[in-house]
Amino acid sequence: MKKTMLILLAAVLSLALFSCSSGPSASASAPAASAAQTAQSGLEITITKTEHSQGSGGIMPGRDTDEFVILTVQLKNTGKTALDFEAKDFHLQNSKDEETGSSPYDIGQGPALKSGTLQPGETAAGTLLYTEPKGTSLILLFGEQRIQVK
Repeated sequence: MKKTMLILLAAVLSLALFSCSSGPSASASAPAASAAQTAQSGLEITITKTEHSQGSGGIMPGRDTDEFVILTVQLKNTGKTALDFEAKDFHLQNSKDEETGSSPYDIGQGPALKSGTLQPGETAAGTLLYTEPKGTSLILLFGEQRIQVK
């Protein structure tokens, strides 16, 4: 009886470990329902995709209670003057009022958002990677802009 229980327990643990190692999109990813938000400066920010990941290629979140949050964003200059942006200026605020900057790690999330200048009418897109507590609500911050992450 004990031997059967041990074999059953080993099988369940093996399945659990196997299902957790499926790569960067281990959790469900969904298109973000966030609406585009335009600042007075004319910079429109849209979150086009949100993914949650347990890590990949040996790069894992710091704690078991954390996960990577990967945001794909699109920027558009709807104003009349050139606008500068830097990826390091995008932060996430979680429901614990903790604010974090984007991470330089590459876990296969796609091309990272670069820094640059957008002329009127121009767009730029890329990903931002953050480490956040699992299951917390998030807000993307850039200057005066606050965009709910879905």
